[in-house]
Amino acid sequence: MFWTDWKGTLLQELYEKTYDIIEKKDFYQEQRSEKARNRKRKIRKALLGEFPESTVNRAINSLNNRYLMSIPFQRDHPSYPAGAKSR
Repeated sequence: MFWTDWKGTLLQELYEKTYDIIEKKDFYQEQRSEKARNRKRKIRKALLGEFPESTVNRAINSLNNRYLMSIPFQRDHPSYPAGAKSR
């Protein structure tokens, strides 16, 4: 079994949610929503010069927040679009 960034992110998310529930008695839904909005802004900003705005918006809006927060966003990561121009 191999360790991946996805597994690390999943384990971190599980720890944070469990901690919030046990220690703080709170889910911090708003904080997680803000993190997702910030991630969408960063992705949109990075891709707007490389792809049409309508394509970027459609792609970002099709992602659910759980998936969006589970993937790393780095230009050198294999999940970065292959057709994207490097800056």
